[in-house]
Amino acid sequence: MKNPRIAPGAEPQRLPWTAPDGKTCYVVPEVPGVPAGGPAGRQAAAIADIQLTMAEQLVGHALVMLADKACDRAELRYLGRCLTECLTDVVRLARAGVPEVRGRNPAN
Repeated sequence: MKNPRIAPGAEPQRLPWTAPDGKTCYVVPEVPGVPAGGPAGRQAAAIADIQLTMAEQLVGHALVMLADKACDRAELRYLGRCLTECLTDVVRLARAGVPEVRGRNPAN
């Protein structure tokens, strides 16, 4: 049975998070071609912005750590794990087509 609130032709949009079991989450807009609004859409945009801000900060921190010859192997391994988690989030955002990714200027 189709949901009467979902317009014909509306395409599901990926959300910037996964379900607890790791599966991709989607939201379906009520109007085809219009990004999903409502609580889920607003939450997705807020989380995307947080994830991108954290990614930018982590890159800056990584540059400092990599330039510091006093950083030991354990610190660099931890940094690598953090960068991997962060990159996973950024890839998920890019694949989700979140507007914050397309409109963000990494130089800022």
